[in-house]
Parts: sequence; C-alpha cells; structure tokens
Amino acid sequence: MPELLWKAYIDLEIRLTEYERVRTLYTRLLQRTKHVKVWISRATFEGTVNQIGRARPLFTEADNYFKSTHNKEERVMLLEAWRDYELKYGDVSSIQEVAKKLPKKVKKRRQIKADDGVCTIARRGVLI
Repeated sequence: MPELLWKAYIDLEIRLTEYERVRTLYTRLLQRTKHVKVWISRATFEGTVNQIGRARPLFTEADNYFKSTHNKEERVMLLEAWRDYELKYGDVSSIQEVAKKLPKKVKKRRQIKADDGVCTIARRGVLI
C-alpha cells in the first residue's frame, strides 16, 4: 500500500525535524494524488510547526481545486477541517471567512398526493 509508505516516510522526516524535506514530500505526493486527506494533512502539518501563514494558502489552494472539480463531499471535508484549524489557531475574522464557505442546510418542501387524494407535505434537508 503506497500511501502507508508515503505516510511513514513523512512521519520519519517530521521526527527528524527535516521540515523542508517534509514539504518536498507533500509536494511530490500532491502531484501524484489530489486526495483530500493529503491536502488536510499538509496544511495541518504547517500549523503544527508554527507556520500558520503557510497553512492558510494551502487550504485556499485545496478549496479552489475541489471547487473546480465539483467534488462536493471532499470539499465539505476540507472546509470542516479548515474550520477546525481556524478554531484552534485563527481569529474571529478568519473563522467567519471559512464559515461563509461551508454549505448551508436548506429545507425543501413539496406536496405529495396519495392515492386517496390526501395531500401531505414532505420535507427533506439538502446541502447547497
């Protein structure tokens, strides 16, 4: 499983405090795969080594990528991780900025007519 090999190598370089090598490894890995967990891992790595200024552009770049691919589920995962990151390291304005990007749940209603002619209203939550 190649992802385990990549993760082990990255963890080794982190333990050795070779942060530039870690950044190089993440860059190479993102050239091979654009998986949401790799984006999140790279951005949170920058936050853990006190490089908050480097993490936000990574989250922004990942958000733009997932927005362009129209992959809603992975984009929501990324935005939730970004929100958690900002709750830990950010200020009020940065938290609000990310919160604006999160999808909102909208209730849709429609009438359903049964066979006996009785109308009922059905509701369901939809993310937009």
